[in-house]
Amino acid sequence: MFFLKKLITSAMLPPGIFVIAFMIIGVYVKRKSITIVSIVCALLLYALSIEPVKDVLFYHLEKQAQAIAPGIHVNKINRTNGTQNELNLINTIDVIVILGGGVYENGNFKEDSVNRLLAGYLLYTNTQKPIILSGGSAGGNLPESYTMYSVLQRLNVKKQDIIIESQSRDTDDNADNVIKICKRKNYRSIALVTSSYHTPRAYKLFRQSTVSVTPVLCDSKLDMRYTIYSFLPQFSSFANSTKALREYIALFVLCLTGSL
Repeated sequence: MFFLKKLITSAMLPPGIFVIAFMIIGVYVKRKSITIVSIVCALLLYALSIEPVKDVLFYHLEKQAQAIAPGIHVNKINRTNGTQNELNLINTIDVIVILGGGVYENGNFKEDSVNRLLAGYLLYTNTQKPIILSGGSAGGNLPESYTMYSVLQRLNVKKQDIIIESQSRDTDDNADNVIKICKRKNYRSIALVTSSYHTPRAYKLFRQSTVSVTPVLCDSKLDMRYTIYSFLPQFSSFANSTKALREYIALFVLCLTGSL
């Protein structure tokens, strides 16, 4: 009964209902070209909406992130189970840089921002190093860095330990603006806190300067454990698949422009 409820729910809500709609169009429309396009759209939409395909898309990005030395995961940075080598690397940094992951128009954090901010805060509690919050506004809402700042204030992070960078609209801006702050403040080594899938691009952009960059990974999108429910189309999987595709496109554009 539970599976039946999940199946019906998945079929009635996007993207499942659109998969079914495309399949119906493909079956009943007599023009061959429309049939082919509809079936291809249905299969593509279904694929992007299931967990295994979402994981395939993120796997290469996160594998790249883990290969970037030292590529420390935030889960390992604490006083009880972080290796001495990892703790030494983190303790030599001058500043923690937290990249924003987006906010809604009402000022609430999107998932990536929450995970990055929490990871940066955990790092701060272990190092007491200053924090640069990097994130502006692509629309009319409050710059993301100010929203992050208000949260850290409630978590009792010292006001003098927080630097706000509120002009960045994308990762390129993050790198340019944060590096300017580092030069002004004479910071020579940073801990770069961002989502694992975002690390390869962010790391390469920040590494174009003379500042030493230690990436700290968080917010893994990989599941890699599947049940029959993993093959039902879900909007969350579709949204994450789109996020991975957008990252590949951004990397491709950087390669075309010679920025990497």
